[in-house]
Amino acid sequence: MAVPTYNSDLTPLTNAESGTWVEMTAWAVGDAPLGEGDYYIEGSGCRSSDTNNKTGLCSGCFDYGSSLSASFTANYTCVFMWHVLLPANAMSNYASGGLRAIVGADVLNFSAWRVGGSDKGRNPYGGWQCYAVNPAKTADYTVGTGHGGTYRFFGAAADVISNISKGTMHGFDAMYYGRGQILFDNGDNIGGGYGNFAAMAAVNDAQTARWGLFQKEGTGYLWKGLMSFGETAACYFVDSNINITIDDTPATFATFNKIEIKNTSSVVTWDNVNFTALLSTQLSKGDFEVVANADVNINNSSFTDMNTFIFQSNSTVISATFRRCALVTQGGGTFTDCTFTNTTAASSILATNPSVITACTFVSDGTSHAIELDTSCAGNSYSLSGHTFTGYATTDGTTGNEVIYNNSGGAVTLNASGITGTISVQNSAGSTTSVVSSVPVSVTVVDVTNDPIQTAQVAVCLSSDDSVLLNTDTDINGEVSFGYGGTTPAAIYVRVRKSSTGDTKYIPVSSSGTITGTGYSATITLIEDITAST
Repeated sequence: MAVPTYNSDLTPLTNAESGTWVEMTAWAVGDAPLGEGDYYIEGSGCRSSDTNNKTGLCSGCFDYGSSLSASFTANYTCVFMWHVLLPANAMSNYASGGLRAIVGADVLNFSAWRVGGSDKGRNPYGGWQCYAVNPAKTADYTVGTGHGGTYRFFGAAADVISNISKGTMHGFDAMYYGRGQILFDNGDNIGGGYGNFAAMAAVNDAQTARWGLFQKEGTGYLWKGLMSFGETAACYFVDSNINITIDDTPATFATFNKIEIKNTSSVVTWDNVNFTALLSTQLSKGDFEVVANADVNINNSSFTDMNTFIFQSNSTVISATFRRCALVTQGGGTFTDCTFTNTTAASSILATNPSVITACTFVSDGTSHAIELDTSCAGNSYSLSGHTFTGYATTDGTTGNEVIYNNSGGAVTLNASGITGTISVQNSAGSTTSVVSSVPVSVTVVDVTNDPIQTAQVAVCLSSDDSVLLNTDTDINGEVSFGYGGTTPAAIYVRVRKSSTGDTKYIPVSSSGTITGTGYSATITLIEDITAST
């Protein structure tokens, strides 16, 4: 690897400092845009239109000179344009089309989409906004025959509803076209250095760039488009304590905002990195996919109002929160102490190996499963350990709100332990599920200095009938443990001894206790038997 690199797939359409600019005939209350050197956002100038004492639809479009349609792939390639009406209170609201993006064949025939208004985006506070527009999306407004598949004129319009006493308050700046991909490659943990979000934003926000893909805002970042890690080369990206807002992009497509991690040699580590969709109802909420089985580590992070997540076996997710997100696909990844709240999908997580999903909290809104078992689970047994289930059905059935949805098409055994809440099951056609519940039982043996004693013999028996639950030696940590699947509470007695020839000998100890609904744990101290040792 090498020094981190940040790039974009965007192709410049215009820097708004030259070229032919016009008003679209039907929306021509203002004047044709002219050169502006006072309030540009990119480069050293922009275009502005005179809206002095005028109300109605004011537009400004760049004439590319020929159709760019051949360079666009439907529902993939978008136009990115910077636009502003400085007096935000002078425009109509979003529902009325306060701000509109335009793609046209000529000044008489064009399509337009609602992208803002007095109550949306930066408004009512005002300021430059970068719109992303998918010309293949059904238009909100069609003038003449619409663009008809010919993309030659590109720009925006404002619906001015109150007189503006000043002059050229309507601005247009740089435009680009492409997928809207910001790419991070390279980086290392030796001399090149890690990649990070601050550096990504710095490249995006450069005066000569202003891609509008990943921009610094306050103490966080505003992101839209496709964020790619390891697109052209393996990457090393590490960052922490970051807040990222996913932009509302109503004129694009459902999977427009997406994160992809590629190249099996890539390393991506996030700690307390938090993504939140700007609106819970926005068109593109943000998807996440580990495309190649890279080394992905996500710790103490949160994802709010996002869409789907796809992980792979080299992914480790610890103490993450998925809040009102769509389906999380495990893909063999390890999930520990995660929280899944009010999924918008039929299930919170699609599991391929439930044994490595541990100590998680699942909260239902009453319409979804916690864990769905993938077809790869059929015929196998797994542990189900340490989870908390809240708001789910308490009996097996087909309500769609059961804890487990066995959709494997086969028989699955789940050995449950340390569970809070009831494990209810729904089986798909051909599926059967056996839930074997148990609670953890552990005994730790130490000496008077609190050091662990290895190979001490531990027997755990039921007081009711003297049946032996466990009879084995302690490990290097002085511990023995097992899962108890019987009725609780259960009275037990524990016997511990160590008197093997050649080892330090201890006085045997017997104690009693109770296995409760949460299990049993005890530490037993052995005292050296001086008489036996001599």
